[in-house]
Parts: sequence; C-alpha cells; structure tokens
Amino acid sequence: MGRSERAGLSRLTLVCESSAEAGHRIQASLFKLENVVDVDDIAQAPAVTRELALIKVPPRRKTAPGSSSWPRSSAPASSIWRRSR
Repeated sequence: MGRSERAGLSRLTLVCESSAEAGHRIQASLFKLENVVDVDDIAQAPAVTRELALIKVPPRRKTAPGSSSWPRSSAPASSIWRRSR
C-alpha cells in the first residue's frame, strides 16, 4: 500500500501476467470489492520499470595485523584460485 494524491485513500499496485480475457475478469473482481474506488489497466501505458535486489553479505572476520583478510576455505589447496600480486 502506498500514499495517493487524495487524503484518506491508499494506492495499491497489483501486477498480474495473464491473457486479456483474464485481465478483464481480474479487473471486474476488483471492482466488486467494497472499498475499491477505481481500477486502471495500465498494460499498454508507457512505463519505467526497475529491479532491486537486496543481498545479505556476512561481515568479514577481523584478522590479526599483517595476516590476509581473505576468508579461509576448507577446500583443497589445488582447487583454490589465488590472487596474484
């Protein structure tokens, strides 16, 4: 739910991938809901879309001065790619 330009109302964006016929049924079903003021099908309207990914990355472990800051691996040494300096 998000704010709208009209006080006391909230805006909801609902995205459905469907045929045109199913889209009309969805729109009709939404109009049947008690508190719905308006429903717009914006499938053909110009739009700007964005994607956002939130990725949780664990913090690096603190290391002693002078030691490598790369995390240690339990993989055999022959399978570890090493960074050249």
